[in-house]
Amino acid sequence: MLDARPPGALDFVRCHLSQRRARMRNQLLAIGFAILMGCGGGGGLPSVQTDLAKELPPQKDAIEEVAPEAFEVLEEAWEAGETLDAVAPDAGRELGTETEEAAEVEDVGPECPGGFGCPCGQNEDCSSLLCMDSAQGKTCTKPCSGAESCPQGWSCEMVSGSGSDVTYACVDRFSDLCRPCKKDEDCQQMPGAKGNRCLSLGADGSFCGVECSDTLPCPEGYECVDSPVRGGAKQCKPASGVCPCTDKFKKNGYKTECYNQNAEGKCMGERTCDQPCNAPIPTKEECNAKDDNCNGTTDEGLSGGTCLPPPNQWGACPGTQLCIGGQVFCQPIKEAAPEVCNGIDDNCDGTT
Repeated sequence: MLDARPPGALDFVRCHLSQRRARMRNQLLAIGFAILMGCGGGGGLPSVQTDLAKELPPQKDAIEEVAPEAFEVLEEAWEAGETLDAVAPDAGRELGTETEEAAEVEDVGPECPGGFGCPCGQNEDCSSLLCMDSAQGKTCTKPCSGAESCPQGWSCEMVSGSGSDVTYACVDRFSDLCRPCKKDEDCQQMPGAKGNRCLSLGADGSFCGVECSDTLPCPEGYECVDSPVRGGAKQCKPASGVCPCTDKFKKNGYKTECYNQNAEGKCMGERTCDQPCNAPIPTKEECNAKDDNCNGTTDEGLSGGTCLPPPNQWGACPGTQLCIGGQVFCQPIKEAAPEVCNGIDDNCDGTT
């Protein structure tokens, strides 16, 4: 037959009965001693007997006072399945031990699978049926009724439903902190949110910040700095200026725009957090149909100069250099011709 008593009930009864048994024993001993003195006739210890008579209640009254409690103690012990002798000795020790064990259980991490903070792939993997993104990836979360019902670093947000049929759950505020990004929308925890910003960290690209304040502190290693947008919320930013590359960011292949820059120009590219920037190195412009210095135009500044084309049988006349389709041409102003009496240098040799 299964024991229907709740866990710990027997230990509570044991402790309670132990205390009451000790009190009852003292009362019974006092009454017995008084009775013994009363039965001793004229001899014995008259002074002691007289003193006790003053301090103790009448024998009949004392017995009537103690007896009901004694029977009640025995009855409770019987219902608890224990004899009085079995209850008393270890009650206090066992109760203390269970309390210590309960405290140890509270310090244990999440009960996986399915518990709050456990990894998950879909809602059905969680006891709460709530699988959401966190800094470690997909994680089981729990329903909430306010910020105080979520652990530090988590906020209570509406995650589904509409009208009166909505679900609120604890959401990791830092789920996308330092994620590679291209725009602010990449950094929001929930659809429609606008508090987080995509922050530039220079040539390496831009990474997600998280809204912060005196009441919404940043995690260790981050500082709360002014937003790049005028009037925007302050943002958590790595104090070192370098964002960590987490397994989550690698797995999802998040990208950001990066660049290489020197005296010739600035070339843009893309990168993931575990790959270098793929932007080209800016170089001096050449006639190759490429934007070598990354200024948005190709082969600029390479046409219009003076050039000398290959000569024909009468010579070569200067022309204009042209860069067309990645090829350099010298467009002559005129072709060299045989000299005639016309006051013109027909063969372009410098004489007429």
